[in-house]
Amino acid sequence: MTDNKGNFMKALKEIVNGSEGATVAPAAQNKTVTDQLVKKPAVAPAAQNKSATDQLVKKPAVAPAEPAAPATPAAPVAPAEPAAPATPVAPAAPAARASAPSVSAPAYTESTVISSGTQIIGQIMAKGNVEILGEIQGDVEAAGSVRVSGKVYGNVKGHCVEMIACRVKGNVTAADDVTVADDSVMVGDIFAKNVAVDGKVKGNVFANEGASFNKEALVVGDVESYTIAIEQGASVTGTLKSRREKADFKVFDEL
Repeated sequence: MTDNKGNFMKALKEIVNGSEGATVAPAAQNKTVTDQLVKKPAVAPAAQNKSATDQLVKKPAVAPAEPAAPATPAAPVAPAEPAAPATPVAPAAPAARASAPSVSAPAYTESTVISSGTQIIGQIMAKGNVEILGEIQGDVEAAGSVRVSGKVYGNVKGHCVEMIACRVKGNVTAADDVTVADDSVMVGDIFAKNVAVDGKVKGNVFANEGASFNKEALVVGDVESYTIAIEQGASVTGTLKSRREKADFKVFDEL
């Protein structure tokens, strides 16, 4: 107890003696006290965060690229085979005689019909087809086809003319075909590209391409056509003339 009191008194004396020798400015004292109370952190927060981030996030290691495989050498190209020799072309055959172009029948939707029991005296002209079941005393002309199953006393003209069980007294002209069916009787000449007769005709027949006469045909008159065909049983009384090229007859000059 006595020793502690002595030490305290000794320390107090030293403090008093020291304070007499040096005076500390209040600002310096405050700074010293502040410096003791406030201590700067050893590591800046940013540095700490950066260190923690570097520890948590690690960059993945990049594997080294594998060496490229060596290129496969190209296969050798086989040499081209020699071309086969060209086959000689046979000379073209001589062209056959060109026949007249076929005239197709125009398609007409309008038709004029002369019904059975009707009698007309005068000329008939139609832009389409005409069908005659009655009797006409006069010429008949149509841009389309004409079909006669009645009686006509006059000339008949059309793209095609067909006569079926009829009576016609006059010439018949067609751009394409004329047909005279059985049970038909006609008195007059026929002018057409092709003519087929299976009825009775008194008059001359002129066909640009062909004229044929079936077994029931009866013709009294001359026939002139490029080709003529007469079926067994047909009767043709008159002169037959086939219009052939003159070159066809040169064979006789060589005899």
